[in-house]
Amino acid sequence: MSNHVDAVGFFTARDRAETAVDALKAAGFQPGAVEVKMPSIAKPFSLQDYALSIFFGILIFATLGLLFSMAVYDVAVVREIPFIGAFPTAFLGLALGTVFGAWFGVYVTRVYEVDLAKQTGTEKPQETILLSVHCPDQISVKKAEEILERTGAKDVRPVFAHA
Repeated sequence: MSNHVDAVGFFTARDRAETAVDALKAAGFQPGAVEVKMPSIAKPFSLQDYALSIFFGILIFATLGLLFSMAVYDVAVVREIPFIGAFPTAFLGLALGTVFGAWFGVYVTRVYEVDLAKQTGTEKPQETILLSVHCPDQISVKKAEEILERTGAKDVRPVFAHA
């Protein structure tokens, strides 16, 4: 069982981590000695997800609005209440149902997206990238730590590992 030391640092920006990898390679570290680990981040909902939710929201609420407006018109006709007519009433119910359905579709998708992010622990939009450099000796550890700090890594430190 051999012991070795890894120099590790945490990055909050992907471009800085890439810059650090390039700097480490330029300093003579082998590509196999540099490891980049990124947590799995739940993908945000796409435009298609929102569009589908809006479509079904409109479909459901426009139908309900149309049915409600037909019921209002029927009550107005039976009670002989002067009303503006069947078509304008239906159009108003359909229009209000469409507007409310679109809003409801976006709202439900957003609420679901936030809840999913909380459940998976990815509610922070900022990702954390761990960069680990396998070092054969203490001189290499110091060199790697210096490069990591210079390229913007946070919490840079050596980690002793058993292989």
